[in-house]
Amino acid sequence: MMPYPADQPVADWADMVHDLSSIPPNSKGEDVDAIISSTSGIVREVVSGREMVNEMASYMQNRTEETFKHICLPFSAPIRRESCSTTGCGLGKIDTACLIPAYLTANGVIFIADPVGWSTTVSVPPSYTPAHHDHWFSGQVVAHQFGNKLWFIFIANKENLDTYFPDMITRSLHDTERFIRDSAEIIVVMLGEPSIMVLPPHTIHAVLTFSESCHIATRVASSVWHDVMKTVSAKWNSEETRELVKGFEDKDDLKRVIQEYSVDLELWMMHFRSIQRQPTKLEEKMMSWALECKTSVMEWIKEYKRSVEERERTELEQQREENPMQMQTRGMKRRRE
Repeated sequence: MMPYPADQPVADWADMVHDLSSIPPNSKGEDVDAIISSTSGIVREVVSGREMVNEMASYMQNRTEETFKHICLPFSAPIRRESCSTTGCGLGKIDTACLIPAYLTANGVIFIADPVGWSTTVSVPPSYTPAHHDHWFSGQVVAHQFGNKLWFIFIANKENLDTYFPDMITRSLHDTERFIRDSAEIIVVMLGEPSIMVLPPHTIHAVLTFSESCHIATRVASSVWHDVMKTVSAKWNSEETRELVKGFEDKDDLKRVIQEYSVDLELWMMHFRSIQRQPTKLEEKMMSWALECKTSVMEWIKEYKRSVEERERTELEQQREENPMQMQTRGMKRRRE
């Protein structure tokens, strides 16, 4: 935890509502991830910022279980780069470069900023976020703006990772209560006043929201977390974990792991590809675990492709059984062509 920079403005409701309202009506869920507040379920559908604001306003005027069910708020909405020239509102008025702690960018430290930039997360009570991790080999800087939230934080040491696997790996079995009870080390943080919180790679966390809240965050990679990354890499690249992921019954979970794992790894690969000199010993160490991670990803991709081919083959066989005459007609037509 670190104090919020005294020379930087703090966002308020007007800034947050302004930015949410600016989300285009036809934004895809993959671009602006949103969460259903009542279930903590991720929404991948088309979202509209104005609809989000209207549903939230309706709930705040009439706090019932029914109005709460309709609330859908973003957890990765991109921050507008500039505040509104007309109203002066928007989280873009914050100079986010001033929010990065100096120890992450010190001399001799490898530091990589996510080119995607910063995003905004909004939540309303009584919502909670089950235990999960956002990143694998990079951390994140969280700048809390307003509201009261209780964070349960679990550093990615061997004991906590062993407790986290395998039940929590898919985020489908959010047995957060069990995880909190059995974890080796827990850090509990109550956020109220504006502040800066830094989460190392693969930090597992669960959050309770007690009032309307907003924070901004960005993914960052830094060699100061080398030891944590080694621990995470050893767990994810173990034969046990590789087989566990390959064996997911729902192959969409496998696809999600491949995508998120690869995006996180790509942040480091971007740095390695930019080196135009002899790598330092530190960079060589970082590269060694990256190659181990690549092995896991390739295995998972191979398994996913196999599952897709098997699914397509099964669907084709079902179509043949259900419509034999139609399939025969198509075959005759292809032969004539």
